[in-house]
Amino acid sequence: MVQFDLLNEANNKQQSKARLSDEITSELEQCIELCAKLKIDFYDCLAHARIEYEKHLRDAQH
Repeated sequence: MVQFDLLNEANNKQQSKARLSDEITSELEQCIELCAKLKIDFYDCLAHARIEYEKHLRDAQH
């Protein structure tokens, strides 16, 4: 019974990771498409988002 529970838990985690990966891929594709439509460089946008994220983290620590 314990072994079955462990297998179920491992399977559930694997499915969750696959689902999350699919969601992230879909979101990323949408972002790339939006950047193309707006004629902005995706990597510039990504760099700006990273800067804002790090700024948010620093502000949250104070």
